[in-house]
Amino acid sequence: MRVLLCGGGTAGHVTPAIAISEIIERRFKNVSIAFAGRIDGEENKAYLRTGHPLYTIDISGFSRSISIKNIKSLIKVLKSSRNAKKIINDFEPDLIIGTGGYVCFPFIRQGQKMNIKTVMHESNVYPGLVTRLLGKNCNTVMLSSEGTKDYLKSIKNTVTVGNPVRHDFASIGKIEARKKLNIKPQELLIVSFGGSLGSPAMNTCIGTMIRDHTSKMNNIVHIHATGSSNYEKTKAEYPSLFKNNRNVIITPYIEDMPTVLSAADIAITRSGAMTISELARSETPAILIPSPNVVSNHQLKNAEYMKTLGAAELIEEKNLSPEVLTKLMLDIISSSEKMNKMINALRILSHKNTEEMVYKSLKETMRYKQC
Repeated sequence: MRVLLCGGGTAGHVTPAIAISEIIERRFKNVSIAFAGRIDGEENKAYLRTGHPLYTIDISGFSRSISIKNIKSLIKVLKSSRNAKKIINDFEPDLIIGTGGYVCFPFIRQGQKMNIKTVMHESNVYPGLVTRLLGKNCNTVMLSSEGTKDYLKSIKNTVTVGNPVRHDFASIGKIEARKKLNIKPQELLIVSFGGSLGSPAMNTCIGTMIRDHTSKMNNIVHIHATGSSNYEKTKAEYPSLFKNNRNVIITPYIEDMPTVLSAADIAITRSGAMTISELARSETPAILIPSPNVVSNHQLKNAEYMKTLGAAELIEEKNLSPEVLTKLMLDIISSSEKMNKMINALRILSHKNTEEMVYKSLKETMRYKQC
């Protein structure tokens, strides 16, 4: 079986593509896998690390306002369709899987025209444009959340499988993770980060909260990741937080996220698709601060869905302040009943059988001819 996977732009598209490729390698025999991404796309680094072939096309998204950029983007889309068809002819896939981002459009569309089986995986609660446009003609649309079905009522071929996350999240438990990080039984661990690139707004708010509150609480350990591009600025603004203090750890990024999230009592973070899935898998209660700078405001929809289910609390960035964040954080950690309710909600969301569901869905897809 030959499988072409395409997705790009964010970790919420790239991580599932790589995770699905690993599931295919583990569960199917005699497979050949290739990835497709954008020329110079950040996702290409991750794809190349897998050792599988990588094809690229020149394509870009459309801006929300009328501009010359949109004309150039349209020209690229038209050219990318021809290039995608050439790549498909060269690789000859039996199955094309898209995980989101505009790079998926020409590959999924051409695959459908060429009567090749096509599958979309939607990592966000609110589905992306490619899923909404092409999902109806895919053999299968795999969803991360049941709530996504409300936005895809015209698409009947959906199956909820969850988001595939790194195996490390399944291999380490809370007790082992806390021992690894030297967190004492009586201590509460707070983990905060603003996504892979960091967030200046979150750094300022959380820096102030740590300086004025959590650093003065002996029973709290706080790990905060600033993002590599914001580390020096944060260090200059909050020099007292960078002194030798085991209760406050400020770092550019968190390398071992499975261990840190598994050990945490509460997380303060953005609400991208993969972050949501990792929180659910590690059963970590969270305060979600959605990025306002994303397409279709999908992070807000992810966070609202989590709050509705009782799995997380939500603060929109426009309402964010150290006082608001500190009060909400203290309200959560001071109530074991509230934290347990959040953990139970996360347990339901965690989709611990995601690999099996993805395998069964793909196996079923390959069993039948394209409709």
